[in-house]
Amino acid sequence: MKNTCLEPYEFLIDFLADYFGENTEVVLHNLSDLESSIHKIRNGHISGRSVGDPITDLVVRAMKNNDSEVHYQCNYLSKTRDGRRLKCATFFIRNKQGEIVGALCLNTVVEDLIALNDKLSHFLSIFVGQTDNNNGTQLDEHIGLTIPEMVGLKINNVINIENINPESLNAENKSHIISLLNDEGVFLLKGAVTKVAKKLNISEPTVYKYIQKLK
Repeated sequence: MKNTCLEPYEFLIDFLADYFGENTEVVLHNLSDLESSIHKIRNGHISGRSVGDPITDLVVRAMKNNDSEVHYQCNYLSKTRDGRRLKCATFFIRNKQGEIVGALCLNTVVEDLIALNDKLSHFLSIFVGQTDNNNGTQLDEHIGLTIPEMVGLKINNVINIENINPESLNAENKSHIISLLNDEGVFLLKGAVTKVAKKLNISEPTVYKYIQKLK
């Protein structure tokens, strides 16, 4: 679906990619279709993504929260699906109604730099005491996952964090899990209800009933 709000940003993708070089992935997302949101991308070898690939969980959360005061998030750490660390920034593109309809993302590979910094920090601590080894804010973002992988990861994270035995979930546990997944924006994703229903061993209408109670 055409998104006219993105047009002023399209030329920036090439500009930023040429400026930062091959170690920085530059991505423009069209959020009218979360399952194939990548509208334009440069240096996609970093995450293994290409045009037509899906959105990340961080942007889905931002869409769900839709905090009008949050225009961007900068200098947070993320990981590719093969475990390489990235320093990232995301700028949220809004329409006239203030809704997030696009995102411009920068993802820079910093794995080698962080490893070097860790070694230097250790070396310096021997001679000048402990140093503040703060390489960026760690936010929960997973880059390069498919939508089913993202939904499955979110379900498992909630179950693990809440220390709930998935084999003995009661109605209260299931309602709580669905509430947390809803807060994460999981149900904005296509197929999420089906996957959640299967994981929690309940019917899809039951999932919809729990979601409706949250509204």
